[in-house]
Amino acid sequence: MSLAAEWNRFGQRSRGLRVSDPRGPAQRSTYFLHIPYRLGVPLLLLSVALHWMVSQSIFFVQVVGKNSVGKWFELDHLTESDQITTCGYSPLAMLITLVILVVMVGFAVALGFRRLHPGIPMAGSCSLAIAAACHVPKGTSQLLAVKWGAVGDESAVYGEGVGHCSFSNGEVESPVVGRMYA
Repeated sequence: MSLAAEWNRFGQRSRGLRVSDPRGPAQRSTYFLHIPYRLGVPLLLLSVALHWMVSQSIFFVQVVGKNSVGKWFELDHLTESDQITTCGYSPLAMLITLVILVVMVGFAVALGFRRLHPGIPMAGSCSLAIAAACHVPKGTSQLLAVKWGAVGDESAVYGEGVGHCSFSNGEVESPVVGRMYA
């Protein structure tokens, strides 16, 4: 969802590319968690809380009894009737775990309802669509801010009536509905 939103923003205005080692004036560094911090930090905290609550929900219990005088049995001389080993559980921790799971699912559903601007086709992580957008016109520099759109007259390369959409530092136009693009 974050990938689609990031990709979609390139069709709205010029933006710097997100790279591991920024060098140009417009390039931006990658996110530490590979998603925006406003999403990554809450999800990380919810994940930590979820795992901790699961560990508190189900656990091993070993109960060692006392003799008739009230003295603890010595661990070396225990019989099966002197101790119980079982699985314990905490209904409150299970309920809190369920609440955290519902919050995380709600978070994902809410992100899914975000509207994306029209213009740039959805590519997801399809390498073919990304590769097509990366066949840039001559003179485009990856160090500067780029925008996605229909670029120049490419009829000599792709044939009459076939345009090309890609990233560019120069002027780009919105693609025309019904026209073919390579």
